[in-house]
Amino acid sequence: MPDGRIIVGTIRGLKLVTPGDPKVTELVYFSSDRTKVNRYVLDVYIHQNRDIYIATDGGGVYIYNMETRSCRQITKNNGLPSNTVTSITMDKTRRLWFGTDQGLSFIYPSRPEEVINVNYCYGLEREYIRGAAVNLSDGNILFGSISGAVIVNPHRVQKLNYTAKLKFLGAGCSDADSSLFNEQVYKMLREGRLWLGYGQRTFELYFECINLRNQYDIAYQYKLGHNEWSSLTEQQYISFVNLEPGTHKLMLRAVSKTSRIVLDERQLVITISRPWWNSWWMWCVYISLVLLLFYAAWRFYDLHTRYMRLIVNKINESDGDDHNVPLTGETRHVSTDVAPICPNSNISSATSHGVNKSETDVDTDVNLNSAFVDAVTGILLEHISDADFTIDSLCSEMAMSRTSFYVKLKSYTGKSPQEFIRVVRLERAAMLLRSGRQVGDVAVMVGFHNAKYFSTVFNKYFGISPSKYK
Repeated sequence: MPDGRIIVGTIRGLKLVTPGDPKVTELVYFSSDRTKVNRYVLDVYIHQNRDIYIATDGGGVYIYNMETRSCRQITKNNGLPSNTVTSITMDKTRRLWFGTDQGLSFIYPSRPEEVINVNYCYGLEREYIRGAAVNLSDGNILFGSISGAVIVNPHRVQKLNYTAKLKFLGAGCSDADSSLFNEQVYKMLREGRLWLGYGQRTFELYFECINLRNQYDIAYQYKLGHNEWSSLTEQQYISFVNLEPGTHKLMLRAVSKTSRIVLDERQLVITISRPWWNSWWMWCVYISLVLLLFYAAWRFYDLHTRYMRLIVNKINESDGDDHNVPLTGETRHVSTDVAPICPNSNISSATSHGVNKSETDVDTDVNLNSAFVDAVTGILLEHISDADFTIDSLCSEMAMSRTSFYVKLKSYTGKSPQEFIRVVRLERAAMLLRSGRQVGDVAVMVGFHNAKYFSTVFNKYFGISPSKYK
C-alpha cells in the first residue's frame, strides 16, 4: 500500500500487516452487514495507489476506494463470466483482466461497470487457477488454467469484433423430397417467403451463420408470430409439426453466446395452404349442397301438401257418398277446382265441362264444416274433466280412424287434435275463471291434474296468468 503496509487476502476478508508490528488489523471494505458481503478473497490488485480490486470466491469483484472509503461491486450482471474471480492483472493498454472459473473478461478502470466477456475467443472459456496471471515482457499475459498455460495477446482481443451472416439453406418435408422441390424452396427462401401445401406442414427449416474462428460462440433464437423468443440453441434447424394453415411470420437471429450481441437477423414469411376440404371452391360446393337440401325440403313439403289435399278430397268424396243427397235427378260430380279445405263439394254436371260452385254449395260446405267441429267440441266438453280422455277416445266417439280424423280436423281448423283439445280445455277454463271459480278447482274441472302446469299453459295461450285473468 502507499503507506508501506501490506494487504493480505484471506478466506475471512482483507488483513492489514504493518512491518515490525505484530498486530494484524482488518480492512473493512464492506458495510456493517457482513452477511451480504463475500469475504473469501482469492486475489487483490491495487490500481494507482487508490482503488483496491478484490477478487472473491462467489461475490465477483469489489472495488474499494481508499480515499473515500466507498465500495462498488461488479458481478455476472455486469458481464463477468462467473462470480468466482481467481486472478486480476493489468495489460499495457491499462485494461484490467479478470480470470474466473469460467473464462476471461476485462474492464476499463474508468468504466468498471462495463465488463467485456471475451469467451467468444476460442480457448478462453476455461477455469483459471487462483492468482496465476503474469505480465510478460513482450506485452502478452500468461494465465494459468487447469488445462495448461494460456498466452493472451491483449492487443488482439477487443469487444466482440467479428461478424457472421445468417442465411436460410432449405426446407425438408420428407426423405423423398425431389430435387425440383428443393430448388423451388431455395428460390423462395431467397425472396424471404416459403409456400408449402397442407400435407407439407410438418417440416424442418435449415439455416447457418458461419464465422470459422468464432463458430463455437454462435447460437440461435427464433420466434413465430407474437410468441416469445426461444432459448439459445446451437442446432441449425427448426422442426415444425402440424403448423396451422395460414400465414406465419418467423423471426430468426444469430446471437453471441458470450455477450448476447445479435450478430444477424432474418425474417421469413411461411404460408401453409388450406386443405382441399377447406378451400374456397369446396365452400362453394358446401353452399350449393345446403341450397340443394333446402330446395329438396321445400319440394318434399310441397309434395306432402299435395298428398294431404288428395286425402282430404278423398275423404270429402266418401262423406258425400255417405250423405247421398240427390240433386233433382242430376248426377253428382266433384269439381277439380274446389279448395281441399272445403269438403263435400257437389256440383251439377249439366254440361260436359266442370262449372264453378254455386253460393248454395259453399253454404252447404260451411255448414258441414261447422257441424263437424261442433260435434268434436261437444264430445270434448262432455269429457272436459277427464284427463285420461285421449285422441284415440275422441276418434272412437267420432267413429273415424286416427288418420282421417287428423286430416279432417287439421283441414277445418288448422290445428292438430292435441292442439284443438288444449284450446277447448283452456277456453272452458277461461269461462269458469270469469264465473269466480278458484284456479286449482278450474284446473281439475278442465282435465289438468297439475295446477302449476295448467298456469304455464294458460299463461302461454292467453298471455296472462289464471289468477290475474279472473
